[in-house]
Amino acid sequence: MDDYKTISRPGWSSQEFGYRNYAAQSESGDLYIFPALRVLGEKIPRKRFPGYVAAFSKEQIEVYAQQLTQFSDDHHEKVSSEFNLLVHDLRRLSTAIYHSSQEAHDLIAPLEYLNSNLREARIRIENVLGAQSILKVRTDVLDYSGNPGLFDEDQNVPLYRRSDKVIKSFTAFAAKKNIRMHKQGASFGEARGPNAFEIIPYVLLDNAIKYSPYNNDITIKFKEDAGIFEISVASVGPKIADDEREEIFQKGFRGRFARTSGSPGTGVGLYLARKLVERFRGSISVATSGSYAIDQQQMSDITFRVTIPLVKYMA
Repeated sequence: MDDYKTISRPGWSSQEFGYRNYAAQSESGDLYIFPALRVLGEKIPRKRFPGYVAAFSKEQIEVYAQQLTQFSDDHHEKVSSEFNLLVHDLRRLSTAIYHSSQEAHDLIAPLEYLNSNLREARIRIENVLGAQSILKVRTDVLDYSGNPGLFDEDQNVPLYRRSDKVIKSFTAFAAKKNIRMHKQGASFGEARGPNAFEIIPYVLLDNAIKYSPYNNDITIKFKEDAGIFEISVASVGPKIADDEREEIFQKGFRGRFARTSGSPGTGVGLYLARKLVERFRGSISVATSGSYAIDQQQMSDITFRVTIPLVKYMA
């Protein structure tokens, strides 16, 4: 399997014992690898396996692979079209929720002193506004994962203000698990990058709340020093093995303890977060300490740290 993983280009290659590999690439960039082939008209491999005989020529294999990649491209195009329609509908829904909730909030707020029920209604409307903010960022996540080019244009982004908005949006969700979020520090600088920075704190907080046990704390620290903005999110979560610290930022990868935690995930969030951090010329890392069992799950203290250079110090 390690040998197959090294195949990165389309075409033919040889492997151990004289068997052949063929790799075909689709227009969407996916690489399909057909490993350990016996090919008609070529030398017999040095090591043979009973019942494994050559059945197809190179030309037949190439034609089949071309048909497969074409099917993949057609499917990808269809899914992409439907995906874009879904995102468009989600944005319209999010906008409608926001305006209706904001109007209700503005009507109730001046009158809440007349009736305690109105105060409770305002609080619940603010929870709806928080949920709408999360829906908006979640839609940005979908957009960015499917169409990174939509965020090609860079601008000056107030990192702390955008992060603080995401934190407030998650307040109600954290409360459902009796999780307390503690915010420390501040920053007043701006960084140059795409208008999708909220995805970064969204991914870190969403993971922290999702994987954290009930009745725990999450600490979000901000720091600005020598032209560098820093945000760190510390929480309790599934243990991350030493050999997984880089892999968790790869697309589709989930750590083995995260996979057995019972919490759903796609392995895309941290990958997108790193891509965006790199667009801001920054870096993201993870540090862990301790190893203990909670509800039969191996947990650790986990801190994700993001650093981004601010505009006035950038070349």
